[in-house]
Amino acid sequence: MVPATQIEAGKGVLQIYFSKSEEKIGFSAATNEVITVGNLDYFSVTQSEVEGTGKSDAYTAKYIVNPYNGLQYWILAGIAGYELSIPSGTVTNRLNTQDKGWQAGTGVRLRLFPDTIVSPAVSAEIGFTYSVFGLGILASGNEAARTINNQIEFSEVQSAIIVSKRLKNAEVYGGLKVARSYALLKDNDALQNVSGIKDSAGAVAGIRFRMYPKEFIVVEGSAFGETNISVGWGIAF
Repeated sequence: MVPATQIEAGKGVLQIYFSKSEEKIGFSAATNEVITVGNLDYFSVTQSEVEGTGKSDAYTAKYIVNPYNGLQYWILAGIAGYELSIPSGTVTNRLNTQDKGWQAGTGVRLRLFPDTIVSPAVSAEIGFTYSVFGLGILASGNEAARTINNQIEFSEVQSAIIVSKRLKNAEVYGGLKVARSYALLKDNDALQNVSGIKDSAGAVAGIRFRMYPKEFIVVEGSAFGETNISVGWGIAF
């Protein structure tokens, strides 16, 4: 949600935005079996891969600051709902949050080239986010929903290259981002869990409209590795 243009030294930008996203998630589940041959027992581990779809809607606040006219630092925090759909035979299990989960993150950004009359601004950044969602409702196929006690956690490292250009009161930007995400799904009653690691890459594009000298609105979307649409408001100070 931040173009590549430079933030003035000693200043910062606060953004509050709503986003909806959808992505594929893979889990690796291990099953332990005991095989008896004669008087000897052998342990066998069967590994199976399960792919699900995750959907979220989040309200996030992000603050980015340029303290010394060098590296820019950002932090974010927010609340979000989450739905995880996992196929099981001929039906689909849908796990939903009863209450909003939370997310937090931090990162750094460096402007590589400034915005000039003939050339756009270019920036590079890397960040880390951590999210936790309590999944309290399970709906399996057409059956009535029931209460469960599950939890899903995400730890993700992202990096991006962003190019942006100012056009009067608007600023268009776009770029490429890559991410590695670790997902951990827990059943708190059965004390069992499955996990998975996913690498993804995609394109991001957005436009920022300046309403007043210090205020603006932003619309952004991304595709390929994750489908996301975000709308936000920001203020520089």
